[in-house]
Amino acid sequence: MFRSDRPVCLQAGSYAEALNALRGVLDPALSADQRAAVYGLNAIRFYRVTV
Repeated sequence: MFRSDRPVCLQAGSYAEALNALRGVLDPALSADQRAAVYGLNAIRFYRVTV
C-alpha cells in the first residue's frame, strides 16, 4: 500500500518526491490493474472502505 510508511518516508523527502520515486520504479513494471491496487485499491480492500 502506498504511503503505509509515511512517517519514515517523510524523513527522506516530501510526498511528491516519494510518489515520483515509487512511480519511476513500479509503473513501468506493473499493469494498470496492479498500479491501481498499489496506489489505492489494496487500502480500500484492507480497511473495508465503502466508496
